[in-house]
Amino acid sequence: MVFDMQWEEYTIITDHDASEVICELLAQWGAVGLAVTDKEDIRLILEDPNSLSYADEGFLESQEDEVTVRAYFPRLNDMVFVRNVEDDFELNFDSRLYDYNSGIPMEPESLMQKMSDRFSKISEFLPVGSLQISHITVHQEDWENNWKQDYKRFVLSERIAVCPTWERNISPNETGMIEIYLDPGSAFGTGTHETTMMCARFLDRLVTQDSCVLDLGCGSGILSIVASKLGASQVEAIDIDPQAVVVADQNVRDNNVTVNCHSGELKDAHRQKYSLVVANIIADVLVDLSTVIGDYLEDGGKIIVSGIISGKRQLVLDAFLANQFTVYDETELNDWHAIVFAR
Repeated sequence: MVFDMQWEEYTIITDHDASEVICELLAQWGAVGLAVTDKEDIRLILEDPNSLSYADEGFLESQEDEVTVRAYFPRLNDMVFVRNVEDDFELNFDSRLYDYNSGIPMEPESLMQKMSDRFSKISEFLPVGSLQISHITVHQEDWENNWKQDYKRFVLSERIAVCPTWERNISPNETGMIEIYLDPGSAFGTGTHETTMMCARFLDRLVTQDSCVLDLGCGSGILSIVASKLGASQVEAIDIDPQAVVVADQNVRDNNVTVNCHSGELKDAHRQKYSLVVANIIADVLVDLSTVIGDYLEDGGKIIVSGIISGKRQLVLDAFLANQFTVYDETELNDWHAIVFAR
């Protein structure tokens, strides 16, 4: 007898800026798959001169302006299985695929209400759009096909392309580009966000075979993987979230690269000095970082910083300049900024 696995698919209609925060919350709650349809991401990929993607005329205009996030939770006996929906729920982080024994049952409607309540609070600091939430039950085959339709190969930088893992042996690499394999279930960054793109493009220009790279706040590990595939001699990835480290470590293994992934803060870094640091985190944390990161850089070392909205750019700039850094390079994409500082 074949077991027909079922999933509950939750669809959230939201704003571009809030979509990544919502995805991270859904991952913390136990979503085993996430698919995001974002008109802005599609536009960026199509307009990129290095992109190999193509869309028929009028396709972009046919897409909704708001972002659609789909999250998948295991379903059994009319209940969905979740974790960490309450602030005091303690997580056990491991590398297993999600299973029923590690979750708690919840009625599908109750989870939808929990999403509505929690996501509404995001509006205090980010636009959330219409925040429409709905859910349906899907079967295993439908679930797999749904998220695969929304996640395709795309060009991340001049030499790097990102591909879903299921295309590893299906779509031959005829472009000569370096390919990174990453699935949308990672939830901590799949490369389509502006800040990730800008950091990756700076890495593409700056990494050499002698580079010792520190990825601070690594998330999915995508920037660490980029650095390693570009030939860096040593790469270290740190994140304060143990779950992010589990995801990053799995992605590193999937890409057959060598990256030292571990949880912690800057003070927990394994080397005393790095030639290149990348920190794609929020502006306020970058301001604090500016006072100490110089101690971790080699002479002539550089730090790539992003996660900076336009309104916070000057704050970050002033902080690093006040700590004897100079601006080496800078770029901007849709009101997000990335800056390379040298010391």
